[in-house]
Amino acid sequence: MSRLPVQPFFQTLRGKLLLNQLSRGWISLALLASSILIVGTTAITSYWLVRRIILDNVKTNTLLTVEKAGDDIDQWLATRVTEVETLANQVAIRSMHLEAVIPFLSLEADRLPEYHYLMYAYPNGSYYRTEQGFVKDNKLLKYSYFKQALAGKVNISGLVPSTLGDPQQISIAAPVWSSSPLRRKISKQRAEVRAENLYAFGLSGDPDKQPTPIGALIGVIPLKHIAEVVATIPKLPDSYAFVLDEQGLPIAQPQAENLPPDRNLLHSKNPVWKNISQTMMHHKHGVERVRLGEQWVYVAYVPLRRANWSLALVVPASQVEKQLDGLNTLAFVVAGALAIASLFGFQQIRLLKQAEDHSAELADTNDQLQKEVQERQRVEVELLQSQTDLEHRVAARTAELATANQVLQTSETQLKHQAQQLAKALEELQQTQSQLIQTEKMSSLGQLVAGVAHEINNPVNFIHANLPYAQQYMQELVQLVKTYQASYPNPAPAVQAKAEEIDLEFLIGDLAKVLESMQIGTERIRQIVLSLRNFSRLDEAEMKQVDIHDGLDNTLLILQNRLKAKPDSSDIQVIKQYHNPYPVECCAGQLNQVFMNILANAIDALEEKRQTAPWQAIQEKAELSLSERSTPDRPRSFRAGQYSTLQQPPASSVTDLPTIWIQTAALDDSLEIRIKDNGPGMSEEVQSKVFDPFFTTKPVGKGTGIGMSISYQIIVEKHGGQLLCHSAPNIGTEFVIQIPLLQPRDKALAPDSTRPYEK
Repeated sequence: MSRLPVQPFFQTLRGKLLLNQLSRGWISLALLASSILIVGTTAITSYWLVRRIILDNVKTNTLLTVEKAGDDIDQWLATRVTEVETLANQVAIRSMHLEAVIPFLSLEADRLPEYHYLMYAYPNGSYYRTEQGFVKDNKLLKYSYFKQALAGKVNISGLVPSTLGDPQQISIAAPVWSSSPLRRKISKQRAEVRAENLYAFGLSGDPDKQPTPIGALIGVIPLKHIAEVVATIPKLPDSYAFVLDEQGLPIAQPQAENLPPDRNLLHSKNPVWKNISQTMMHHKHGVERVRLGEQWVYVAYVPLRRANWSLALVVPASQVEKQLDGLNTLAFVVAGALAIASLFGFQQIRLLKQAEDHSAELADTNDQLQKEVQERQRVEVELLQSQTDLEHRVAARTAELATANQVLQTSETQLKHQAQQLAKALEELQQTQSQLIQTEKMSSLGQLVAGVAHEINNPVNFIHANLPYAQQYMQELVQLVKTYQASYPNPAPAVQAKAEEIDLEFLIGDLAKVLESMQIGTERIRQIVLSLRNFSRLDEAEMKQVDIHDGLDNTLLILQNRLKAKPDSSDIQVIKQYHNPYPVECCAGQLNQVFMNILANAIDALEEKRQTAPWQAIQEKAELSLSERSTPDRPRSFRAGQYSTLQQPPASSVTDLPTIWIQTAALDDSLEIRIKDNGPGMSEEVQSKVFDPFFTTKPVGKGTGIGMSISYQIIVEKHGGQLLCHSAPNIGTEFVIQIPLLQPRDKALAPDSTRPYEK
């Protein structure tokens, strides 16, 4: 009877122990697994997001590099095209006499080292080549570039098959006309008059009929010169660039061993090269990650504008993806932390297994207790002691698990913070890169302006110097013709017919006007060249004492075309109020850049306003107001589209017209320049951001937002001055520039710093 209550007691005790142990173990395991899953998912997502951002930035930089290289190649080709077209318009070439063509082309071939040889071709295909002589052949008729030149178009060929052992080459062909551009224009006008006369008598005529070329001038350039231009592209290690023509043939490949042996990439056996060349032939641009052989590479490609070609840059993926090393290291650290957490989980599972094994032992013990009632008390003590030990061990493991979970949470927080810092660094890098690109473009623009001015100045001086002799020769020839007419009043029929055909009287009267207009044109070109050279100032020292007024005038001369009236808008008035200031020590080229940015923005604002205002009525009102205010003591001081210098600001009624005021004044130790317009003005919010980088109010694609930021850096940081902006809506905008007369480092060395500057 005593054994009946003992068996239910031990069965109940065993069930409670098993339930408590299993519940605590599985709950801890579930918490650990959830934490590992959340942290792992967050880490993987962050890794791939940051990786994508880094790769997109690298691709963008690579594409920008290729686009800049394409611009350099286009500029080089444009220079070559201009040289060939200029030679084709020379009098010696247009004469079609080999006695004049041969020595002229020989001298030009020695002067232009980029060309392998120069060639003058007749319409029947025969040609004269500087290194070979005259060749009577018609093989040129099959080439497309020669056909286009005979059609009156200047063009650049693709890869031309080599002959007589010559290296691979390309050709630039320009048409040769029998007359000058001005004479062709006069001929067209005469054709139009004749067509109108024929139409009046019921006949028909073709006023648009143009003269056809009498030949073509061809410049042949070896591919090694283009390859030298391509080789200057900034590249990463193990990268290479190449150019494809319109037929898919590589025409410039400094590292030709990296390209497939197929002569035409469009028909390459390699599908990767075939797809890339087809994309380039459709004049697309982009960056692709492809596998070439055993190596992954990035291929960036852009089309060229001057020729029907495409430029490509191949960069190994290992070089591009070096920037991912830090991110991969961080990923390995996070993976290690997750592995440690997994080990803790496995330890918990092992403890749970031990608990299950111990429960089985308790079940066996319970069976033995039924057989050994006499040992009941001893077994109960052992069971309670085992339970206590198990609870202590579980509590210790739970504490260790909580500590590991806290470490994982801390690692997650640090990872998020590092990701935010990396994103911020990438944004700052992009802003800095854009500023560097803009600065480099402005520097390249100044060099280009100076180079163009220098190159134009020499032929203009040559033409200007020979015009007086041409006028004298023309007058002597006209006197000779008149003498012949007086001596032979009844010339032969052939002479009379020729005189009527060329309209001799008109030609004699118009020739003097043509030479006079050429004289005026060359004078204008010399003024423009001088203004461009003064504007760039690349031949001067970095810091030099200059007259600010020259920079302002040169900038206005460059912008003069934008100041003139448009079909739907009025002129922009420019009113100058110059004082005789002290000389200013500054970087003249950079200061001219500031003037260009401020004046260009003022013109943009005025154009925006005058497109919506009834400017015709405003102009009539302003002219009437000026006429009413004009007195002997105060005459009219300006007219539309012209510059003037005033002692006082204009009347308020005149400001109804689009106007820009420029005022200079000498202060104690600085020069003040005020540039004001009566445009739409700016709000306070816009005015507070006007000098911020990348801030612009212009539509997308019409403004970079860097011009005023760079201007602020030039005035404040470079010259130690001040640049202020005052504006109000519907009133206008005024920029105030204050520049020290001398830079601080040179004040002690300046001998006559207090003497006024005299022009």
